[in-house]
Amino acid sequence: MKIFYLIFFTLLSFTGLAQNRYEYLASKTSAQRIKLLLPFYHSTLQYEDSAVIFAKIDSIRQVANQHHDDDLQMEVSLLYAHYFYYRQYFPPRKVLAILDSVKKEAIQRKKVWAEALAENMAALYNFTTLNHYEVAFEHHQRVYNLIKDLSPNEFPHKQNCLYQMADEYYVFNDFEESIRYNRLALEAEPPFKLYPPALRIIILNTLGLSYQKLGRLDSSDYYLKGAHALAVKENNDAWQGISSGNLGYNAFLRRQFDIAVPLLEKDVTIALKNTDWGLASGSLMVLGDISLQRGNLFKADHELSNARQYVYRSGQYQRLQSLYPLLSKLYAAEGSTALATRYLDSALYVKDSMARKLNALQLLRARQKVDLEKYRSDMDSIENQRKLNMLERDILIGIVLLLMGIAIYIYKEQRKKYRLQNEELKTASKQLSDFARNISEKNALLELLEQQHGNETNETLQQLRHSTILTDSDWEYFRDLFEKAHPGFLERLKEKIPGLTPAETRFIVLSKLSLSGKEMAAMLGIGTDAIRQLRSRVKKKLNLGEETSLEDIIMHI
Repeated sequence: MKIFYLIFFTLLSFTGLAQNRYEYLASKTSAQRIKLLLPFYHSTLQYEDSAVIFAKIDSIRQVANQHHDDDLQMEVSLLYAHYFYYRQYFPPRKVLAILDSVKKEAIQRKKVWAEALAENMAALYNFTTLNHYEVAFEHHQRVYNLIKDLSPNEFPHKQNCLYQMADEYYVFNDFEESIRYNRLALEAEPPFKLYPPALRIIILNTLGLSYQKLGRLDSSDYYLKGAHALAVKENNDAWQGISSGNLGYNAFLRRQFDIAVPLLEKDVTIALKNTDWGLASGSLMVLGDISLQRGNLFKADHELSNARQYVYRSGQYQRLQSLYPLLSKLYAAEGSTALATRYLDSALYVKDSMARKLNALQLLRARQKVDLEKYRSDMDSIENQRKLNMLERDILIGIVLLLMGIAIYIYKEQRKKYRLQNEELKTASKQLSDFARNISEKNALLELLEQQHGNETNETLQQLRHSTILTDSDWEYFRDLFEKAHPGFLERLKEKIPGLTPAETRFIVLSKLSLSGKEMAAMLGIGTDAIRQLRSRVKKKLNLGEETSLEDIIMHI
């Protein structure tokens, strides 16, 4: 069978026949498309074979893709979800997962109408199928938040969604909330009829019953008469009977028996015509009660006996809660004490059973509320812990980034400092080199002039000789340049050769620059013999032999 479905879908996807059937759905708003798809939702999805259903959904999907119709693509996802929603044999977890997936898709596509419908389906599924009442109420609250500001023209399902919320509150006897949502539903009349029978009649009737339960009979009459008038207008026979019976019961509560009896009899007649045994039994019980109060035991016996027969036929055994006390009164009035006692005991048992059932239902909802709050609290704790972990991670990342920033800053500053030092070193080395070259060039010029003029006194020669001699201020400037070009040399020199005289220190510094003896003598303003003596004293302090090169030692300091 699976292979058959696969082949079927494959062939279908390559044909345009099915696709063309649904062209009329393209390029329309969700509200415009609702009326067109009602038969699909109310007939095809619920009753046709799954292979046919999926083939049709796939055809609609192809139309949506072809026209790039975002709304219709969203509708396809809802059709798919409804298929699983209508089939009770699918695992609830799978159905809920599909509904959640559709909701997420709707949020992603920013389709509020689709998100509201997915939430509403989840609410109904939790309430009617899973009996997860508190979860259902939460889903419906989200539905309300989504649709409260939408008009019926924008969201035609608004009335139905509000009624479903009201109906759930009615089940739990929360009549005030049921009234609130039903009154909102009345104001949300769709632009066309969506659900047979007319939903407005049901809403009006439920409002009437809610006010009846609260003892506000005038308000109850108002809405029940509205339901009856609308039922007559729409020629809805069944709801004419139901609304008549409910109006009759209001008259009974006021002890207006003459008004109540024809209304109740009308309800019984229509209910029997439609084989609605439960409705027939309900109005017959009230008629039997009226007959008892009027003292007509024969008529009461007939009415209550029929009511008992119809209760059994309907299978609505909760109606015995109202029937057994009446039968006990009837048999007591007829003098059948044993039967009266038996039905009174049965009435108490049924009443207790129904009370236990209602209490269990309310207790279940209360327990679900506690469980849901605990689950939410646990989720909040997990989320808070996740946020805390993320905060700690972010702080750690921040600290790492800060340290990296500081490290980069320090590195850049060091690089900058190094570049500055390197540039200073290059500048100092160049200046020192220029200084030494200048002295060397002056010495060369001086030697040349001396060769030309001999030892005669010449003012130019004298000035040139004096310009090559380093004064104290020249030496300080020279020493600063030397320290920049050869940082730490003088300190290392003191460690290497302690006790050097200033003259010896100057000799070593000039030797470091590879100056000749004559150049050094000219710079220091001494003779070459004095330079040889300085060299000798330094070698002696270093314990160097005559063959050892002093310059090599100086170069390695």
